[in-house]
Amino acid sequence: SCGDERTAEEILDEVEADRPLYEASGGGLTISGGEPLFQAAFAEELCMEAKRRRLHVCLDTSGFAPRETCRRIAPLVDLFLFDIKTVVPAKHRALTGVDNALILENLFLLDELKRPFVLRCPLVPGINDSPEELAGIARLANRLRHVEGIDLEPYHPLGEGKRKSLGLPLSFQAEVPSPETIECWRAEIGKLTRVEIAVC
Repeated sequence: SCGDERTAEEILDEVEADRPLYEASGGGLTISGGEPLFQAAFAEELCMEAKRRRLHVCLDTSGFAPRETCRRIAPLVDLFLFDIKTVVPAKHRALTGVDNALILENLFLLDELKRPFVLRCPLVPGINDSPEELAGIARLANRLRHVEGIDLEPYHPLGEGKRKSLGLPLSFQAEVPSPETIECWRAEIGKLTRVEIAVC
């Protein structure tokens, strides 16, 4: 087995050991995964404990969760990192196995609730980087009032080594984008939105 069981208090005790760093950098607790909202009750408990200790809370999510879960946790989160894998519904279904309608509903719910978020867009050459999809990211950002930025996350094969070591098949073959390709992505999206774009 891997991992261990911890209470929210035990985790926050560990997090607080680095409080001087957070105070200097403006950082805090980031809850990530997997998908933290698949364990919504515990994610909420972590957020509540962090807020009790006056720590900044960031939640990294795919947005694929019941609307009520998003509504309940929203006030406890200072910044959402919200994954947008593709804005094209049929492509999203083909790539992930689920429709993106609920994901977009939750994104607009967070916007309606005035919660700040960054759109995180993993881009894979030939998979989800068509001009239509890049323009769709810009159009989506332009419809949102509380988006603080767009993070482009170019494909890298770092996870494939782990899959191989575990005896799992490779998820798919894709080329690693060149710096020129990445800059083209940024320029294409940047032509259509004033939202700040970063490459992660």
